[in-house]
Amino acid sequence: MKLERIYRASPRGIGKNWGLGCYVCCADDDTILYNDCAFFVPSRETGEAIEQMISIGAWLDYRETEPNWIQVKIGACDAHLSNLQKLIELVELTRERADGPGINERMIEESKDA
Repeated sequence: MKLERIYRASPRGIGKNWGLGCYVCCADDDTILYNDCAFFVPSRETGEAIEQMISIGAWLDYRETEPNWIQVKIGACDAHLSNLQKLIELVELTRERADGPGINERMIEESKDA
């Protein structure tokens, strides 16, 4: 059995963000207010890895002035809000890990199919 890497990421609640895109259907319109969840990550590299797994609908919010406050925002259109909620639920199931909750490609794919 191949072990899949889990990237440490701690979600906050659902918010809204202009033009983020939808990670499920890949809608990408700068004029739409998308649902989003910020996943706090320990490093820029971790955030970049998560962003690459998702492509459209994810944005790394890294600021040189706040290098210890790094987040990856993952977006969903209204039609796919339940998928984003499922992703948060899957990540929360890993909260008991020694290094905190995390996300991987399997969770992303499973949430898209929910």
